[in-house]
Amino acid sequence: NDIIERISEEEVPYWSLDKYLMTLSGVNGITINTIHQAKGLEYQAVILDQMNLGRIPYQMWNRSTGEFMPAAPDEVEDGRNLFYVAMSRAKRYLIITHNWNPSRFINIAAPT
Repeated sequence: NDIIERISEEEVPYWSLDKYLMTLSGVNGITINTIHQAKGLEYQAVILDQMNLGRIPYQMWNRSTGEFMPAAPDEVEDGRNLFYVAMSRAKRYLIITHNWNPSRFINIAAPT
């Protein structure tokens, strides 16, 4: 019940009893979820793929300017919370992949 209560309204159509049971059991050792689907769950290792600029927080691409549209403050806050939820699902290992334009929430330090 605890997990079912954490499924957001927009994610409900993507869940089935089969997916729910497979998520709980970690069938084949790998579970693929959206961040919303992973709320309330924990995994030994989490891979967050494509944490790129414009994806977290989501921003519309303006073709005429070749830039992302600015995110509203509430969209930035929602993105920050979602990113935190995603990272906090990992018990031991967290791997974050991105292109050379990472999300604004990823601070890339120059190698020393």
